[in-house]
Amino acid sequence: MTLRRTASCLATAALVVAAAAAHAVAADSLRIDTVDAGKHPRVELTVTAPESLAGKRLGPESFTISENGRAVAARVAALPSDNLAVLLLVDTSGSMSGAPMEAAKSAAADFIDQMPAGVRISVVGFGTTPSVEAGFTTDHARAASAVQSLEARGETALYDAVLTAGRQFPKGRSLRRALVLLSDGGDTVSRATLNEAAASVGASRASTHVVELKSPESDSDALVALAKAGNGTVVRTTDPAQLAALYDSVAAELVNRYVLRFRSEAYGPTELLTAIDSEGVRAEATKLVQFPPPPPAKPAPPSVRPGEVLRLGWIAEPWVPAVGAAVVFAGLAVLLLTVLAPRRRRRALVEDRPAATAGEKMPTIATVTAYLVRSADQLLERRGKTRSLNNRLEQAGVNLRPAEYVVLSGCAMILTFATLLLFAGPWVALIAAVGAGFAVRTYINIRIARRRAAFSEQLGDTLQLLAGSLRAGYGLMQAVDAVSREADEPTGEEFRRLVVETRLGRDFSDSLQAMADRLGTEDFTWVVQAMEIHREVGGDLAEVLDAVAGTIRERDQIRRQVKALSAEGRLSAVILLGLPFFMAAAISVLQPGYLQELFRHPVGWAMVITSGILMTVGTIWVRRLVRLVF
Repeated sequence: MTLRRTASCLATAALVVAAAAAHAVAADSLRIDTVDAGKHPRVELTVTAPESLAGKRLGPESFTISENGRAVAARVAALPSDNLAVLLLVDTSGSMSGAPMEAAKSAAADFIDQMPAGVRISVVGFGTTPSVEAGFTTDHARAASAVQSLEARGETALYDAVLTAGRQFPKGRSLRRALVLLSDGGDTVSRATLNEAAASVGASRASTHVVELKSPESDSDALVALAKAGNGTVVRTTDPAQLAALYDSVAAELVNRYVLRFRSEAYGPTELLTAIDSEGVRAEATKLVQFPPPPPAKPAPPSVRPGEVLRLGWIAEPWVPAVGAAVVFAGLAVLLLTVLAPRRRRRALVEDRPAATAGEKMPTIATVTAYLVRSADQLLERRGKTRSLNNRLEQAGVNLRPAEYVVLSGCAMILTFATLLLFAGPWVALIAAVGAGFAVRTYINIRIARRRAAFSEQLGDTLQLLAGSLRAGYGLMQAVDAVSREADEPTGEEFRRLVVETRLGRDFSDSLQAMADRLGTEDFTWVVQAMEIHREVGGDLAEVLDAVAGTIRERDQIRRQVKALSAEGRLSAVILLGLPFFMAAAISVLQPGYLQELFRHPVGWAMVITSGILMTVGTIWVRRLVRLVF
């Protein structure tokens, strides 16, 4: 008997020492809990730091991650405790009566005390049937009181208790769930099966930590299966006095977890090695994960042998060169024939004639050109745009009819689209074609502004020439004719048209008013009004023109003075508006990719849009400040 008792004591001591050693190893180990690669290449890694580092604030310098031996940089953040829900599932069957029950209650109470204030805790006991002693609450005193009310009796309904626990967890995708299970025996009376219990643990997404109090009735395989389903651990002991230490280690794990976020450069099967080095504690963990397969590689350009032509993508289709050449040729032909074909200067003066008489024969391209011009003319007539477009062309001094202008603009857009379609793809070609249409319109606007400014600058000298001719004994029409012959463009052109319209029978006053409307300058409108008043009331027209010329010169002097005084401000505005674009272009050349963050994040887009709005407001503000209104 003495020998048997000695052997039994030695075996018990060996088990206790082994459990303590296992606990010590676990305390200094690093565990990879989960790997979330759903947004690959962005990966989130959840780890449990060694227990000896519990309560420490670990940063990126404490962790290292490598993929298949290649180190990657990671951001580190401690998992918050206010979104943690812990369910204590305690075996209260009859085999736990006495010292085991008291040790379990004491260990669970200490566990609750170690949880931070925001952690929600629930207590469920199970004997013959599971019983929810306390629902999830942040009142830790209430949870501790529920633990103290546990009593050991009855059989062991382990699987039913796990199902009940799984249904107790609150909802929420961001909620962290933990199930801490204590049991000393196998299931004896449950209606549910082990597979159903394991499935419930997996469905609840709760990490399962099993504390096994070894006894002859223990079912270690079932407890391991439950822990595996919850991606958790199993710790064992035969001594109830060790329960407090085991619960302490579980508590340290729950509040000592970190999430590591990094951008992966690996694909397919990957070995993740995570290591920690802080305050003399070194540990590492390895996990084999399956990342998405690599994206399909871009096909290498085909090698070109002597005598072969390199063809890439859809450009290699046999119809592309033929269609592209035909479109370019047709566009150029229409463009040249429209510009070089004989035509009238202004539609407003002479009626259209047919494109070809009955006996005439026109070249095929010329026929197409004439058809396009007629179609454009009909379209403008239906939409009532002919007169307004004709006026703009006259104001710009462009020797084209409205329909011809429309056809030329369309040809420019088609040529731009066809040319870039062969080299840059359909989207770039479409955007460039629309840009070509806006460029033509902008060109007309610039021509109008320059021609109007040139006429205004010449108006003072023009009025002086008119007044001098009148004093020399010329009549008004003779003076106007002299201006049309001697004045610079565009004044000479406009006065020649005034003479021609009057000689063709149009009233001089109507022609003069039409000229003022066409030019759209305020100064010349005053001149026309002065001449009309003179025709009605009489008087010396030369004196009137001299007075108006003097007023116009004074206005021009003030305008030039304001322009000179505001030159520095306008130049500063141009520099400030152009500087961001210049710097962006320079940075893109010197450091490619540096500005890409602006277009990869919503904050960057907000900054770009806000900057554009502020620059637009500043431009309008500066223009209004320097614009002179009499």
